[in-house]
Parts: sequence; C-alpha cells; structure tokens
Amino acid sequence: MSFRLIALCLLTSLSAPLAHADTLTEAKVSDIKKLMQITGSANLAKQYAGAISHQMFVALKAARPDIPDRALGVMNKELLAFFSEKMSTPGGLIDQIIPIYDKNFSD
Repeated sequence: MSFRLIALCLLTSLSAPLAHADTLTEAKVSDIKKLMQITGSANLAKQYAGAISHQMFVALKAARPDIPDRALGVMNKELLAFFSEKMSTPGGLIDQIIPIYDKNFSD
C-alpha cells in the first residue's frame, strides 16, 4: 500500500506544471489527452486511488471494527469523488502529467 502511495506522490511532486504552456499547442494537448484516454493511463491513477482507499479502509475496519460498513462506503465514495475531481480540474494531476508526455512524445 505505501509503495503505491509513495509512487503517486512522487509522480505528482516531480511532474512540472504547465510551465512551458506557451510552447505546447492546444492540438498537442488534445492529442495527449486522447492518448491517455486510449491507453487507459488517465484511469490508472483512479485505479490506484481505489486500491489504496480499499486497503486503507480494510486497515481502518480492522483497527476499529465498530465503524459501520455503510460509513466506510460513504467515506470511500467521497474519497474517490474528491480524487477524480482533483485529477481533472485545471492544474490537477492530468494537467501536471501533460508536460511529461509532451517532453517524451511527438505529435
């Protein structure tokens, strides 16, 4: 569990924001987003978040068996919604990954 969380944190912290956005065309951004969608990489972070939250809630339930399953379900739903929102908002994870694709892939 901690390795995935560390990897996600490193990816987020090491990826540069759109600092060179003036040289990155909207067409290439669109192509990168299409590539991320086709390859499933856009959903990979959501899958990691789902796996991490599941493991976190299993540990929480083991430590606190008195917490109702319904409460854990609501917390999980809210956590995943929050993560999805932060991925796709301007300046979110997707926007932070785009420069990496731009640097390593041509049109």
